[in-house]
Amino acid sequence: MNLLNFNIIKLTFCLILGIVLAHYLKLNQNLILLITTVLLVAIGIILLILKNKIDRLPFFGALTYLCMIGIGINAYN
Repeated sequence: MNLLNFNIIKLTFCLILGIVLAHYLKLNQNLILLITTVLLVAIGIILLILKNKIDRLPFFGALTYLCMIGIGINAYN
């Protein structure tokens, strides 16, 4: 289980989860695109404001995972 400690593996799982969700759920494409864009802007703002404290925020990790799920949904659509 040491493999799950790599961030790229976790992000890949979130991307795959987004693709699977888009396949089984028929979601509004424009709404998902808007939500993903807002999440990307929020991540950028947090990166600019809190450069040194990013690794201590669990909120940043959750936001990143949600963003990858949104990117997976958009990639499928």
